[in-house]
Amino acid sequence: MDHDEEDLRAIYAKYKKEFSAADLQKYTEIEEGIPVEQVIAECEAIQRGAAARSSERTGGATMSEVSNGPVAKPESDEDLRAIYAQYKKEFSAADLQKYTEVDEEYVSSERLLADLEAIHRQETEKRQKA
Repeated sequence: MDHDEEDLRAIYAKYKKEFSAADLQKYTEIEEGIPVEQVIAECEAIQRGAAARSSERTGGATMSEVSNGPVAKPESDEDLRAIYAQYKKEFSAADLQKYTEVDEEYVSSERLLADLEAIHRQETEKRQKA
């Protein structure tokens, strides 16, 4: 069934007029996530543990000191601001893209939870049979 441009405009206008907030809601549901503060706290705890293990292996020297020599530390806030300004100036769209690419298929939290529960049931059944 072919429609000319005028027919299509009329059809689109009709559906646009009838499109409601309830229709929009179907496409905008937001899943409950993990608070960013919790994620940061967990990452920092992991980093502290890794730093402690690294310090034990290197006799207190940081990994960058072991591999690259001593780390230059800015002497003042102005030095630090100058370093940040330089990096900000050199930061490109390509750099940003490295941090924003999604290489993995999105899995909803409900799906992840269902998969984990299924694995748990399977493993529990195996242990009970053994």
